Amino acid sequence: MFLLGLLGAVLLIVYNNFIIELIAGIRIDSLTIFFKVISSTIFIILLFLFYSYLLKEKKNIVLFLISIILIYLVIELLKNIFKVPRPIGADETGYSFPSRHAALAFGTFVIMNLRYMKYKWAFLSVAILITFSRLYLGVHYLGDLIIGGAIGYYMAVFIDKKWK
Repeated sequence: MFLLGLLGAVLLIVYNNFIIELIAGIRIDSLTIFFKVISSTIFIILLFLFYSYLLKEKKNIVLFLISIILIYLVIELLKNIFKVPRPIGADETGYSFPSRHAALAFGTFVIMNLRYMKYKWAFLSVAILITFSRLYLGVHYLGDLIIGGAIGYYMAVFIDKKWK
């Protein structure tokens, strides 16, 4: 299993630019606008406010906020340790690896899914759309998104278990 994971990581690194160029070749203006909106800080803040509203109970809202803050801090620490530059031509500054958007999207997916399982496909769809938007816009490599999403997901699972 470890060798399979290692092989996958090597393939991601080798094909990072190929994937970015492939997606750049199929961009459509209307989709670009859509992905810029769902990738924007304003959209993310509004989404988090909506999720907080859905959670209702103070205990769940505090857990949600703690998860967001801890995931954010860990991602920032990792970005400053690895200092991986963004793809060439990216419209954003800062480091690429791991993806903060993917980490927060999948971290919040976990928290929301554990409380509202009947809506898991809606929460998962939002997390995937936010994450894919970063690849579509050319500001992250696929590996940044996979690792960022995994970090957010597993951190939220860990935080939720410790919170109970």
